[in-house]
Amino acid sequence: MTRPRTNGIFYRLILKPPSDPLQRAQSPEGRFHHNGQTAFYLSPTKAWALKTMARYVADDDRPTYLRYALNDAVLLDLRKSDERAKFDFTLSDIRSAWHEDRALGHPAPSWGISDVARGAGFNGMIYPSRTELKRWNIVLFQWNNKTGPQLTHEPE
Repeated sequence: MTRPRTNGIFYRLILKPPSDPLQRAQSPEGRFHHNGQTAFYLSPTKAWALKTMARYVADDDRPTYLRYALNDAVLLDLRKSDERAKFDFTLSDIRSAWHEDRALGHPAPSWGISDVARGAGFNGMIYPSRTELKRWNIVLFQWNNKTGPQLTHEPE
């Protein structure tokens, strides 16, 4: 079965310009990565990127938006109930407040989801926002390698 491919322009909000705009997420843990896993988080609009990162942006920060072209990504689309059902994923696990679980010393439920998607050969996932179902974002597990999609930084 051929899996659909995702292509398009996406955005990332950063607080400090990286030396490499294709550098993976720098935090050791995130919604969909842990224990040294690679992750690259993207949003379809600048406004959604800001909403995704709002909890990390202080009043005196000067966030920067980076623009990317994504080509040929095989993504598990967690917005679709039939895709979630194939893997027995629940919206509550996808949208869990992973920071709260970690503060209690528990693994984030979303980590199990990304671990399964990685194991199933997906390059990443499209996932619904935790706070608004109409919003969504992308996490890439791999990019710019032999089996991953192409991700290019495109200065505006």
